[in-house]
Order: sequence, then structure tokens, then C-alpha cells
Amino acid sequence: MLVIRILEQKLHSGKYKEESNITIDTLVNTLRNLKLTKIKNHYTSSFTRTKITDRIMDFLGFNISKELILQSEIEQNIKKTKKI
Repeated sequence: MLVIRILEQKLHSGKYKEESNITIDTLVNTLRNLKLTKIKNHYTSSFTRTKITDRIMDFLGFNISKELILQSEIEQNIKKTKKI
């Protein structure tokens, strides 16, 4: 829940301050629906883009709705999160 609250604050600050109407429920539902589909050794998005998903991708610094992601990149990110 702490991660969700931090993400909510980040999405309500900076360049998004003007449009800060994202509720916790909306954010949680959006994150639950961020699905990826594996095609051979790549992943691609299988979710509908919205303003909220675009904000999240902008905050993270990459856009999974427009890019193919290698399986090795996913594995590296999982390893990073386990160190935290």
C-alpha cells in the first residue's frame, strides 16, 4: 500500500499537478490491469492505454504500450526489486 501511496503522490505532483484527479481505487485498478503478453522472448502490452497508464509510463521512464520488452529486462527488474 505504501508503494501505491508514493506513486499517487508522484502522479499528483510536478507536471501532473494540473490534472490530479487520480484516486487510490482508480490507480490500483489500473495497475491490476497492466497486463503483458509473452511472445517468444519478448513481452508486449495487452492493456488499454489511458491517461493514467500514460502518466505511469512517463513516470517510470519507459512506455511498455509502445515497446517490446526482452525477457532478460524483465528478469533484471525483478532482481532489482528483490534487493529492495
